[in-house]
Amino acid sequence: MLDGGNRRQALVELARVYHLVQLYLAHQPLPELVWLAADRAMSAAQDADDPAAMAVAAWYYAHVYRGANQVDAAEQVLVEAVGLIDPAAGGEQSARWGQVQLGIALGHSKAGRAGRAWRAWDAADSAASRLGGGYVHPWLMFGPAACAAYAVTIETDLCRTGEAVRRAATTDYRALPSHTRRAAALIDAARAHMLSRGEVAAVHLLGRALRESVDTVRHNPYARTVALELSNRPGTVGEDARELALAIGMTG
Repeated sequence: MLDGGNRRQALVELARVYHLVQLYLAHQPLPELVWLAADRAMSAAQDADDPAAMAVAAWYYAHVYRGANQVDAAEQVLVEAVGLIDPAAGGEQSARWGQVQLGIALGHSKAGRAGRAWRAWDAADSAASRLGGGYVHPWLMFGPAACAAYAVTIETDLCRTGEAVRRAATTDYRALPSHTRRAAALIDAARAHMLSRGEVAAVHLLGRALRESVDTVRHNPYARTVALELSNRPGTVGEDARELALAIGMTG
C-alpha cells in the first residue's frame, strides 16, 4: 500500500491514464463511459491534492460538458481550476494555466460570447508566448501553435466566417506535433470554409486531415456529415467528397 508522496504521484498518473481512456472512449458509442472516465480522472487528481493535475482534469472534463451543451458547467469547472495555478511560476504551471484559459475561451465562443472568449484566448496566447515560440507541452500539446489552431475554432464557433478563414489560411498546422491534433485542427479549418461556402477548400482540408489521421476523421461527426452532404454535389467537389466518404467507411 502506497502512502505519502508515492501515493500522490500514483494518483496523478492514474488521472493521466483516465485522460487516455476518455480520449479513446470519445470515439466509441458509449457516452456514459466518457463521463465516467472524466469523473474518475478528476477524483484521482483531487485525491492527490495536486493543483496541476486538477487543472488538466478540468480541461478534459470541460470537453465532456461542452459536448453535452452544458457550457456553464464547463466554465465553472475551469474557473475553479485556474485559480489553483500560478501562471507566474512559469514552465509546467504556466502551460497548464494557459491550457485552462483555452478551455474557458472555447466555452465562451460556443455560447456566442465573443469578448469573453477572446479575453481568455489572449491570456492563453500570452502564456504560450512566454514559454517560447517553439514550445509544445509534451502531452497536452499546449503552445503557440495550439493557440493559433484554437483561434480558428473560436472564430468558427462565433460564426465570424471572414476571420475564421483568414486565421485558417495563416495557421501552420505542421507546427502541431500530434497527427491527431493536426487532423482535428484541419477539420475545424474545413468547418470555417464551409461557413463561407468554400466547398472546394473544405474537401481539400478534410482530405489533408484524413492523411494525418484516418481515425480522427472517421469518428468526427462534423467530418462525416460534410463528406455525406458534399457527396451529392456535381463535379469535382462531389467526386472528391465521395472518395472521402469511401475512405472513412461511409459508402460501400
